[in-house]
Amino acid sequence: MFDIGLAVAVKYLGTGTFAPYKAKTWSYLQGAAALSPTGEVTPNYTGTMTIGYSGALGTITKLDDLLDPKFKGKIALNGDPLGSSAAMNGIFMVNKALGGSFDDVSKAVAFFKKLKDAGNFINVNPTEATIASGQTPVVIDNGYIQAGVVKQFAAAGKVWKMYTPASVGSTYNSAVSAWAPHPACARLWMEYTLGEKGADIWAQGGATPTLWVWLLKTARATSAAKGSIGTSKVVAEKATAEQTAAARAYLKTAWPAAVGTN
Repeated sequence: MFDIGLAVAVKYLGTGTFAPYKAKTWSYLQGAAALSPTGEVTPNYTGTMTIGYSGALGTITKLDDLLDPKFKGKIALNGDPLGSSAAMNGIFMVNKALGGSFDDVSKAVAFFKKLKDAGNFINVNPTEATIASGQTPVVIDNGYIQAGVVKQFAAAGKVWKMYTPASVGSTYNSAVSAWAPHPACARLWMEYTLGEKGADIWAQGGATPTLWVWLLKTARATSAAKGSIGTSKVVAEKATAEQTAAARAYLKTAWPAAVGTN
């Protein structure tokens, strides 16, 4: 069973890596037919990028706020953009907020260089532990991950806020391994996660399931799910596999030159 980002999914289409399978809801899933008409890979849920941060740091209203000295040694990006979909989308989000496009991420790289030069950006992969300890009190990551942190902070009597400068994200996709010893188990898992129950769990967790538009249209979305992610039918913009590949080719040298390596 695979749960993979868009760039990886597209890279291995047609290579014999995936065993095609279409869940019962396949025809209702946003982007499923466009991604893989044969059902090799199926988009499952979307993560919209955001900047999560400790409420103790005040309120972020614009990207330039991150250059403030109070953020020194505090800002982290989830992963390496050369391999992580979350990190790559974080760069796309910042780039879009700065007026850039998916075809040229140089504006984002220049901004991260400013953060690094100011001592505000740190080469640390954020985790639950680094967030809880205060090592990474500002994290650029998927919104559904941040939603979990909001709940954890609230339980501890603290506040975790989110600032989204631009609506950017991408789907995470499910596929059955072509060499799975028990592929029926994987197919059952896909039926569950791509079905109504799975979609409800994704939504309550802060992610947007690809079944969401259909659930809203047919009035089958639960109150809890709508309370978590709202009823908007707007899908975050996402880069194509080609744009992501081109960005990573540029970042291979530009990113370490700007911020160093983890």
